[in-house]
Amino acid sequence: MAKVPKELHRYMRLERGLETLSSGELYLSHAYYNDPFELTPASKYFTHSETFYQTLMENAKTEEEKKALEESGIKDALIGGGIAVGAAAFFNPYLAVGIAGLYLLGLFSDDKEEKQSEFERCLLFYYKCRPFIERTKLCSFSSSYDDLLMWSHYAKHIVSEGNGHYKIKEHAGMVITFSTNVKYWGDAIFKEMIYSDNRLELPDNETNFWNYVGDIFTRKSKCWQYEKEWRLLKSDFKGNRLPFAPESVKAIRLGMYVSEDIKEATLKLRDMKYKDVPVYLARRSDRDYKIEFDEL
Repeated sequence: MAKVPKELHRYMRLERGLETLSSGELYLSHAYYNDPFELTPASKYFTHSETFYQTLMENAKTEEEKKALEESGIKDALIGGGIAVGAAAFFNPYLAVGIAGLYLLGLFSDDKEEKQSEFERCLLFYYKCRPFIERTKLCSFSSSYDDLLMWSHYAKHIVSEGNGHYKIKEHAGMVITFSTNVKYWGDAIFKEMIYSDNRLELPDNETNFWNYVGDIFTRKSKCWQYEKEWRLLKSDFKGNRLPFAPESVKAIRLGMYVSEDIKEATLKLRDMKYKDVPVYLARRSDRDYKIEFDEL
């Protein structure tokens, strides 16, 4: 496992960056907000919802159990886009009721070491992992602060032009650099993303699920590897704003297209709350496809 870098960098839209510096709070979200492939193991049951429901019915042992499944609402949750859209299905109340009912119907073995079928493992993932996933929030960072794509994709400024129209200015946001020293983050942890061509395989028994559930938060497609992402993970976190110590901020970098007003506002905010933290302005390299920075 890679050692956590001493500093990590948070790319932000201009509005969110200024709000973060002003409030002293980081915004945390669920992983399923980011990517429909997030938190979805390698299984046909996470791709073909009708297959999943059909297998549920085949595993029902009595007519009463089949009726309970039909009345649980799970078919509508699944076929209506539950599994097909990925982890959002974990938070569908009908699905939650349905899976809990399946557990009571005895579709799981009592032997935690017994190898289980792919279908049983899929059920176990929903029933065992869903509550933990629901309680865990994250914030994404990068090990790089000068990546051209990251500045274009995430460090933007969205300007309203009225009548519901907006103009998006790339390279007009900011990157805030934070120390990763554990004294600033308490029980939250930083984990490096693993990029792969394949989704994570489901464990073959219940005992191995507890190692697995942590790994699935840090698995993404190789197409995202340019982000060089590290995630701050915090379990049992009910809100969505995590306070941070002003001392944890180590640098503020502004995009090359920010206005003079924004430069002045950022410097004023720095002087009020983040003494001695350097503020840099990005500029285009004279000759290379590269971003360079000058201190303001």
